[in-house]
Order: sequence, then C-alpha cells, then structure tokens
Amino acid sequence: MAIDTIKNGNVKTIIFDWDGTIFNNVSAIHAATESALERYNIDYPTDQAVAEFIALMEKMETNALPKVMLQSYQLLNEISFVKHLSYTEKLQVVLYLYTLYSDFSKESKLFSGAEQVLEELSKNYNLALLTNSKRAMINDLLKKFNLDKYFVSVLSLDDVTNPKPHPEGIHKVLSELEQNPEEVVYVGDLITDLRAAKECDHRPHYGSG
Repeated sequence: MAIDTIKNGNVKTIIFDWDGTIFNNVSAIHAATESALERYNIDYPTDQAVAEFIALMEKMETNALPKVMLQSYQLLNEISFVKHLSYTEKLQVVLYLYTLYSDFSKESKLFSGAEQVLEELSKNYNLALLTNSKRAMINDLLKKFNLDKYFVSVLSLDDVTNPKPHPEGIHKVLSELEQNPEEVVYVGDLITDLRAAKECDHRPHYGSG
C-alpha cells in the first residue's frame, strides 16, 4: 500500500477488508485447494479452482445455513472443477476442501508489514474494518494480533442485514464517523469489495450549511 498516495487529497478515513487484505488466509486457501485436487485426482488449474472456492466461501459466509443447505445443489453446480462428479461426490470434495482450509487457516498470519502500515496510518486517519466474517471470529483475531487498538470502527457480518457486495456496511461506517464518500478510501482484495465501494458514490452529505 502506498501511504504517500493516500495522503494526496482530503481523505480522513480508510476502511479495510480483513481476509486477503490484512489477514493472509490466501496461503491456506491455495494449500487446501491443491491438496483436494490431488487427493481426488482432479486435473484443473489450481488458481482457477482457488477463485471458485473463494466465491463459494463468500456465498456460504453471507447466507444463513438453512439457505445454504437449500441452495447446495445449485452452489455445487457453479464449481467447475467438480462438474464431472455426482452430487454426492461434489459434496464430499467441497466438504474435504473446506475442512482442510479451516485447519490450515488456524496457522494463518497477517500479511508482512500489515501491522506497521496500520500503525502508521492510524496516526493521521480514522481506520475502520468491514468484514464478512462473523463478529466473534474477527474479535478473536484482532485481539490475537493486537490490532483492535488501531480501529475506531469494526463492522462484521453480524452487524449488517446485507453483507458485501451490498454497500450497507460502508454506509454504516460513513454514518458512524460522519464522513462523505470523497473523504474515505476503501481497501479490499475481491470484486465484492469493488462493487460495494462503487455503490457508495451517491449519498447525502454530512455537515451543516
């Protein structure tokens, strides 16, 4: 992240995504995907399989469990690297992959230099965190890595009705800190982050007069 670039302009607040932005769970996703493809002898590009698995995890995390279960057939059909398998086999591969990822992610750490960047930025900007992770999980991780002191606002999946890519979370941060879109930078790693940020271009401005 180029701190000097952010300093140019009227930016007052920087909103961060968590997974894949501050928290490096990317290695765990890659390792789990590679292992699953190898175990089930699936000849498929790893990077593409990783992208599909990330998309699946986002849908699983942003929907209630009953809805995920009801839509499981459709969700599994959207994963190209298991399309040649039966429904039961698809479910077996994906469950194995998700279990493996959960195990690997326990060893995940912050991206190199992430804490130093947050510490430096917090001296001049309000820092907020907007994640599709559950509140309990993000609270535990922030405490584990001693990062909670840097954020003036933390919004999780439990704090919104409509998770990213819906802009509700960003709107809530803007309202809480009484900031306008042009005063805020959003930092994320996925297309859902980009879509959420773009949807916040138009909203009422704060301030008197």
